[in-house]
Amino acid sequence: MTPDYYRQDRKDNMKTKKIDIFKLYKYEVLATIVDPLGNSSEVLITKQTSEQTAKAQDYLSTLIETHISAIKLVQSETITKIYQSLLKEDVIKAILRLEESDVKDIMDLAPTDSEEDALLKWKDARTEKLMAEEDSVIINYIVNLSVEYKAKLLAYRDYIRFLLAQTCLDPVTRKLIFSSNSEDSNYIGNVSQEVIDALSIKRRDILAAETKGDIRRIAKNGNFT
Repeated sequence: MTPDYYRQDRKDNMKTKKIDIFKLYKYEVLATIVDPLGNSSEVLITKQTSEQTAKAQDYLSTLIETHISAIKLVQSETITKIYQSLLKEDVIKAILRLEESDVKDIMDLAPTDSEEDALLKWKDARTEKLMAEEDSVIINYIVNLSVEYKAKLLAYRDYIRFLLAQTCLDPVTRKLIFSSNSEDSNYIGNVSQEVIDALSIKRRDILAAETKGDIRRIAKNGNFT
C-alpha cells in the first residue's frame, strides 16, 4: 500500500512548475551594494555547487593548518607564558569558553529537559575532569586550543572571500566577478571589507532559502509531528 505522505507528495508535486533538473535548488539573489557616496554596483550571488563546496572545505582546512603552523612558530612561547601565570581554575575557565561553542552545536541532542541544563552538566563534568589533570597537560592543551582558535578566526576571513569569489556573478554576463588569484586585477582580496560584509549578509538569504526548503519538505511528510 502506498503511504499517505507519499501520495500527498505526488499531489503537491503535480502543482509545481517543471523545469530542467539541473536548475533545481539553484538559489540566487541579486545584491545592490551602495557606498556612503551613493556609488552602487549589482552582484548576482548564487548557491554553491557540490564541487565548489568540496573545494572550499579543502581550502579552509589548508588555511587552518597554515595559520596554526605560523602562530605556533611566532606566538606559542608567549601564549604558554600567559597561561602559566594564571591559576589552574582560571585556565580551566578559559578552556570551557573556547570549547563551549562547539558543545552548544550538539547540545540539542542531549537527553535532558533543556539545553541549558545539559550545558551546566557538561561544564561541571568537564571541570572535574580537567582539575584531575596535571598542570603541564592543562597548559599544553589550552595553548593548542588557543592557537587553533586564532587560526580558525584568521582562516574564516579568507574562507568567506574564497566562497564569494566562487559565487558572485555579473548579473548580465553571469561570469565570475572575482578571482582567488592574488596576481589578478580582480583579486577578491582587493575588495574592501565593507563590500565583503555586505555580500556576506546577502548570501545569508540563500542559506535561509535552503533552510526553509528543508522545513517545507519535512513538514509535507506525514510522519512529521
